[in-house]
Amino acid sequence: MRLSTPYPHRRSNLRRAALWAVLCASFAPGAALAQVSAGGTPPGLVDANRLASAPRHRLPLLDLQPWLDEDARNAGKQGPYRFGAKRDVDFDLQNSGEWSVLPNGDWVWRQAIRSPGAVSINLIFDRYDVPEGAQLWVRTPDGQYVLGAFGIENVRRSGTFATDLVPGDEVVLEYLEPADAAFRGDIHLSTLTHGYRQAPWEAGDKALNDSFTCNNNINCPEGAPWQTEKHAVLMTLVNGDGWCTGALVNNTQTPGLPYFLTANHCLTGQESNWVFRFDFEAPTCSNPATLPGPFNSLVGGQVVATRPQSDFALLLLDDAVPASYDAYFAGWDHSGSTPQSAVGIHHPSGDIKKISIENSPLTSVSYGTGTNSHWRINDWDDGTTEGGSSGSPLFDQTSHRIIGQLHGGEFGCNVTDYYGKLSMSWDAGNNAATRLEDWLDPGGISGTGIDGFDPNAPTGPDDASIAAILAPLDGEIVCPQVDVSAQLTNRGSNTLTSANIRWRVDNGAYQPGTSWTGSLPSQGSDTVAFTATLPVGTHDLQVRSQNPNGTADTNPGNDSSTITLEVIDDTPTFPLDQGFEGAFLPNRWLLFDFDQVETWEKTSVAAASGTSSVAINNLDTNFSGEEDWLVTEFVDIPAGTTELTFELAYARYSGQFFDRLIVAVSDDCLNTFDVLFDEEGTALATAPDLAGTFVPGPNDWETQTIDVSAYAGSSIQVVFANVSGYGQWLYIDDVQIQTQGGGGDADTDADADSDTDADADTDADADADADSDTDADSDTDADADSDTDADTDSDTDADTDSDADSDSDSDADSDTDADTDSDTDADSDSDTDSDTDSDTDADSDSDTDSDTDSDTGAETGGADTGAVPPPDTNDTGVADTDTDTDSDSDTDTDSDADSDADSDSDADTDADSDTDADTDADTDSDAPPDTDTDDDDGKKCGCATPAPGSGLFVLGLAGLLARRRVSARR
Repeated sequence: MRLSTPYPHRRSNLRRAALWAVLCASFAPGAALAQVSAGGTPPGLVDANRLASAPRHRLPLLDLQPWLDEDARNAGKQGPYRFGAKRDVDFDLQNSGEWSVLPNGDWVWRQAIRSPGAVSINLIFDRYDVPEGAQLWVRTPDGQYVLGAFGIENVRRSGTFATDLVPGDEVVLEYLEPADAAFRGDIHLSTLTHGYRQAPWEAGDKALNDSFTCNNNINCPEGAPWQTEKHAVLMTLVNGDGWCTGALVNNTQTPGLPYFLTANHCLTGQESNWVFRFDFEAPTCSNPATLPGPFNSLVGGQVVATRPQSDFALLLLDDAVPASYDAYFAGWDHSGSTPQSAVGIHHPSGDIKKISIENSPLTSVSYGTGTNSHWRINDWDDGTTEGGSSGSPLFDQTSHRIIGQLHGGEFGCNVTDYYGKLSMSWDAGNNAATRLEDWLDPGGISGTGIDGFDPNAPTGPDDASIAAILAPLDGEIVCPQVDVSAQLTNRGSNTLTSANIRWRVDNGAYQPGTSWTGSLPSQGSDTVAFTATLPVGTHDLQVRSQNPNGTADTNPGNDSSTITLEVIDDTPTFPLDQGFEGAFLPNRWLLFDFDQVETWEKTSVAAASGTSSVAINNLDTNFSGEEDWLVTEFVDIPAGTTELTFELAYARYSGQFFDRLIVAVSDDCLNTFDVLFDEEGTALATAPDLAGTFVPGPNDWETQTIDVSAYAGSSIQVVFANVSGYGQWLYIDDVQIQTQGGGGDADTDADADSDTDADADTDADADADADSDTDADSDTDADADSDTDADTDSDTDADTDSDADSDSDSDADSDTDADTDSDTDADSDSDTDSDTDSDTDADSDSDTDSDTDSDTGAETGGADTGAVPPPDTNDTGVADTDTDTDSDSDTDTDSDADSDADSDSDADTDADSDTDADTDADTDSDAPPDTDTDDDDGKKCGCATPAPGSGLFVLGLAGLLARRRVSARR
């Protein structure tokens, strides 16, 4: 599996903080959001006549009986309430759909998919990575129901994405990509859920208005006292095919951090694709006839704690809850005191939000595997629960705090239910992954509980809060000079017009950050930014607001936010010469082991030189796409020709199982990258396929050479990124960065030409072509030399062609050969040919010069006008067959009409084999960089050297741009 499918010759200009959501790092209004759509109208609903028809793919008819039989056996409240059957599919931007080009150059891809008989369809994408400006919509064919647009804001650290439900049995996917997109989007649809229970668009089996009639809508009189708490309760689309319920809960350290409490039995291992639906409720007490709305949703979370004995699961949502969602974070009580009455708020059977009331004291009981672990509702006084209510919160009527979550119970009205006790979930587990206290009250300051948090409620007149540090991320590796941005939120009732922003390291003195001014209404937010200088090592960075509106803060408890950073030593070295003979890791190198399985290690089983090398065991890595980075120390790049070289040894396991190596350069502390080497499979292999364990011999190593001269004046790090394909061991040794001869390789073009043609050929294309050309030169000079070399390369080709011309007629043959050489090598060859003989010398000199010479780049191609897929935006369509072999057979018979009776032995066959190894620098102003692969002894990079900042490749979200919480070993 490759990373995303980006264009070559592109650089990521996005900070990592814009693309990852890591624990506690960016949870604040305005942070990157998932399932939040930008709206807009799909292109197919604007002007379908301009677009290719969306191909319609009809899935086979589905026999639902196995699902229905299983549902009948599992009727009740245990487990998610299943509404659909998941179907494996395979649709992406390359293998399906049709591309069209809009008049402005933007590209549109469309695909329709039908699952016959479905009452609803929802989708899971196992790859979702799109560039800035791209938009994806999912809609019904008639356009009456549209989800999206989804864009870069929906890119998530898991690399996956899921959608809510669309009614009916057919969906149309439309993807728009800007003409100037930084890279090609990678979207792969892997799962389609065929909804077979009536979805919430019409009455039917277990859907809108079809939960038990003893239920009460949340906006009935029974729900009037709970209009704040209801905003904490979310309906959850679990694993693409079922419903559960849960609640956002408050915590003592970072109010608003989106912790979500639900049932352990709802977990499926696919929480990254859960969809969390907000405010799915009737606006009044009456059941609506059609789908209520609008409602909002977010995608994805990670389980941070769970314990089956009390059946709890605590998730942290991948993204912040936008202020516009009007969310509430419920309070909780872990005292274990027996409630005298209780309330449940939930989504029974996929229906709109309901409320149930118990007015009698609860009973403490054992249930499932837990001892004295549950609260029992003996008999609901008003309302009930059903499948789909699992995980919903139970509130104490007096305190309005959560005391448990629904585990199971009887089915029907006036029945018994069992809720896992929050008091048992609190601290009965033996580590943080099995209890709540470590997450909801890490400082142990709550006593027995806390009230809920309403992010939209003012806390006082003047309250400036640092809601979160947006960049860098918590746990990130950074350089000493670090750009910091934080979310400033006005929690007060007065408009915020000024605040001082300070920062400190650990518990040191506060340093000035920036003085903020502006105009923020209550609950408004803005981003503040400054640069901090941090010491090397692991440190806490705290950002704090002070003096809102020039006065004391009325709520100092929310003034600061803190993250932990690992600050690395960015002191550069030069040259670099690492043979891995000493301790591993080498000093100031980094290792990122994202999967915590196999990673780079020092080995003594093989070495290109010395006794050791570094290697990675892909043979025993049972995953595809897993990335491991080995990162060099900082290296200063001086002026002149500077090369990165390393020894590589690799064998494929087979044509099916092989791996990939990416070598990238960063000149900004791993914020952005240029990929200078990217090979896999056969191209990467230095030895034959091997199904056993590959241990390279002396002949299995190859030198890889990459020019890094473009980074002169910069300090760089080199990333060796192994991408496992469940293949073989891969070895690297002797990593060096050093200057080569201190010069710019004038490309004297030794030119092997038999015609001595020293051909200094700096290839501006002056082609000085010293061409001493002893040239027996009988001067019939047919000079066939057609030099088809489309090679527009104006090739002024001074071609003085001294042509010593042994012939007696002194034929100095100055042959000024202005050779404008539009490189059909018209070679007007004025051929002043002092040649006293009549020598009319028409000398059309077609100059066949086969000279395939890639360096002038035939460049006859134009922009790619094909409709599938969108072309590389950096590709000018250069035909450029010129492989630069410069065979230059140059028979140069110089037909020269030369009516010249003179026998003038001048045969001038000019053998000129001119094999022209021609590594020439090719300064041709109109030619693209020489991408010559030069399959010679060193297996060159095959990539042009980039201009600083131009970039060559965007690294994939699966790892290179989406590092999770840092797991570096140093």
